Amino acid sequence: MTLSIDTPTYNEKRHGKPFIAAMTFEEPKGEPRWGDWVGSPGEPGLLVLEDVNGGDVVMRGQKDQHTEYTAPSFFILLEDGELRDVSKKEAYLHYKGRKAHRADRLAGGWKD
Repeated sequence: MTLSIDTPTYNEKRHGKPFIAAMTFEEPKGEPRWGDWVGSPGEPGLLVLEDVNGGDVVMRGQKDQHTEYTAPSFFILLEDGELRDVSKKEAYLHYKGRKAHRADRLAGGWKD
């Protein structure tokens, strides 16, 4: 599925453009697969993330130029396309749990 999220106007002198990514956690810090933001600086826009499925971990945020670090938000994409807000820890554990569940299903499917 394609996830599309409207974004509001923002002060382009203070904030960078909004961002979105599908996350994997092969390593604890996570690896983003970046989506796109469609819009003009400071104006309303649209975050677009393609090829995502229910259960995927999504990260989104916007850099604040006046601080050294801006923490992104993490979500679980539900089957109906809604996003459930979670902590980065919960996102990591969800990803690892889904990966282990898929591996168990594959291992149980093999017969000699």
